[in-house]
Amino acid sequence: MAGNKLKLTDQFVTGLQAPATGQAIYWDTHTNGLGIRITATGSKAYVAQGRCNGKSVRVTLARANEINVKEARARAAAATLLMRDGENPVEKKRAHKVAEQTLRQVLDQYVAERRTAFGPLRDSTKEKYEEHVTRYLSDWADKPIAKITHTAVAQRFRKISDHAPVQANIVMGTLRTLCTFAANKSIGADGVPTVLPFNPVVIAFKGLAKYNHVKPRSRRIPTNRIGAVWSLLHERMNLDCHTPNDAQNAALLIALMLTGARFNECATLQWETGVFMDDPDPFIQFVETKMHRTLKLPVTTQLRELLRLQWERRTPGNPYVFVGKTRKAQVKSPYDTLQLVSTAAGTKISAHDLRRTFVQACETVGVQDHIAELLTGHMPKSVTGRHYRESENLTHYIKEAQAVADWYEQQGAIFDAQQRGENVIQLSA
Repeated sequence: MAGNKLKLTDQFVTGLQAPATGQAIYWDTHTNGLGIRITATGSKAYVAQGRCNGKSVRVTLARANEINVKEARARAAAATLLMRDGENPVEKKRAHKVAEQTLRQVLDQYVAERRTAFGPLRDSTKEKYEEHVTRYLSDWADKPIAKITHTAVAQRFRKISDHAPVQANIVMGTLRTLCTFAANKSIGADGVPTVLPFNPVVIAFKGLAKYNHVKPRSRRIPTNRIGAVWSLLHERMNLDCHTPNDAQNAALLIALMLTGARFNECATLQWETGVFMDDPDPFIQFVETKMHRTLKLPVTTQLRELLRLQWERRTPGNPYVFVGKTRKAQVKSPYDTLQLVSTAAGTKISAHDLRRTFVQACETVGVQDHIAELLTGHMPKSVTGRHYRESENLTHYIKEAQAVADWYEQQGAIFDAQQRGENVIQLSA
């Protein structure tokens, strides 16, 4: 072992001076494998070094102010004996630490350390993980993750499924991920985790339960109700009849219908980074989409007018296009307005359903499938579409976007005329 060798004493350890840089180790001549390590910051700790399964292993025993030399020798002898017997004390120590970690601690570590191909987890993703634990697994949050059994997992899954089958699947997916993450922190020399060698979620779904089969959603505004919804939302924009918050919620939902964007993409749209009306081809820009790319969308006549009105109604100091109730916030949840939209549509409608409505409108006016996929920020699946999948600037699809917007407006005009009792024909679904 490299380093200085001498007989360690309590007096020597107390008077040990820190090196100028790095660290220094002084090895005890009395007990083989025992050393005192001191860093440039003055931190002192006893270490033990030996060989385990043919590999050199060094383990920290304790800080110098916690034990004396006599205790350090006893611990070093025990540690090196374990090494000779093929038991790695470093792995054992790591496994013990992991075994004591609570679900909440594993979650905090996961969201801090997890990296994707595009970088760290988004704040929205972190919030979802945290919600799953705090809302659905709160009684397990301060429990060691190693003590969560597959039986308990199966029971909790059934309990959540009783009122939220889709959410039950998602929560179990989160728990499985966290258990796998914790297990990977305790992998031994044989490649098998010493803590959670069998993921309790995986075991639960092998025998005691099954994931809920959920039919993919295809919900959207029926074609023959587009006009009613379009008219409703524009009427809610009238500040003579409605509150500024009502108008902002309506404006955001109109934007979703016009762009097919995801709710968070529109809700977080900012004037400085997302709206470019002075460009030769005006566009709005979503900087951070779900697909981790910037997306530039064309501005139709209807969207231009909406943005003009939003600019006039902007709150000084608020960077967002669709402002919330507080000074610097964006629209959070247009729940009340969506309830009215659902009534007008004759079926329950969520913000995401407006995205499907845009795709439906594209189909109705003859927009090619791959272009509809591009405009909604999807990677096209078709052979033709794959040729364009890297495209982020979609302003040249202004004709297609305008066709959709004009169709919406036409449907709204038909509905308004019918409400006035005029003899017009509403298009059927």
